[in-house]
Amino acid sequence: MDPVSAAAHRFVSEIAEFLCAERVWSLRIVAEPDRYREVIKALRLLEHAPDNRRPFFLFDEPFEDAHRYFTALTQTITTQYEQLRGGIGTEGIELPRLGPLPPGDASHRAAVAVTRVAEFLAPHLDGVLVGFLPRHVSDGPGFLAAVQAWLRLPFPPGVRCAVLDESRSVKNLDAEARFIVPEGSLFGFMNALPAEAAMQPLRAALLAAAQASATGEPQAATGAYEDAVELCRGRGLARELGGVLMALGAAALARGAQEDARRRFTEAAVHAERAGLPAQAAAAWMAVGSLAAAVGLQEVADKALEAARAAAERGGIASLREHVERLHS
Repeated sequence: MDPVSAAAHRFVSEIAEFLCAERVWSLRIVAEPDRYREVIKALRLLEHAPDNRRPFFLFDEPFEDAHRYFTALTQTITTQYEQLRGGIGTEGIELPRLGPLPPGDASHRAAVAVTRVAEFLAPHLDGVLVGFLPRHVSDGPGFLAAVQAWLRLPFPPGVRCAVLDESRSVKNLDAEARFIVPEGSLFGFMNALPAEAAMQPLRAALLAAAQASATGEPQAATGAYEDAVELCRGRGLARELGGVLMALGAAALARGAQEDARRRFTEAAVHAERAGLPAQAAAAWMAVGSLAAAVGLQEVADKALEAARAAAERGGIASLREHVERLHS
């Protein structure tokens, strides 16, 4: 798996661990600025995972001042709750309306909205996640003060809060999730490939793909990864081919093509099964399952997660098998 995809996988695992943990409610998200879009996509993918039992309110509006920011957050929560209320209503569950919010401070109104949503959902779901993920912050001290004040407010047990905080300025957060591609890892990935001169075209293709991913050009990354696929097939590099196919799935996700991503991950899973690479197979089948569940293909998701569990068991990878079983429970 290439370093960017590996970083995304670690990030999702850390978020999932935070959501399952007891007696924690706040999370710091650390990510390089050029990974912002990937952070949002990873969170959306996790929100639609089969085992997730809390809606995500991921607020990505720029922060200019606290009043405008929290006023917009309140509107987002109100709108998304009504959409959720309508969707659950089709399943025969009637949720109360949010109702009028008290006048006064914008952050207090937003907190009341979050509290009501969490309380209304408590009999049916685990709670909510509120994400402070501003695309841009023009007033850093103001944002820091606003978030610190929010974190001191009382909330029901089901509420979780995540803050994008690359500088680690926010104090007293309970956990941390990092979307970081270690410096030099892209080149280390290339250097781990077979060293003979015949491998230079593959190295060049993977380097081009990694650079395109790093600069937010998923279409260019896709083209370079497709070149790498043909080179791997031509040279019989089974393990490398599996990693490149997974990277193609990640590139498809980055450009918003979920159906293509699911097809690529399925191809990676089938290849890994045939090549006797159980760890790769389990990771690929998990990705297929999560994407299928996100679009309501529950039967496909169930079969993919069962295949992931079986692959992890064949490989004797206990931690991975337990993770899949939690997803499939």
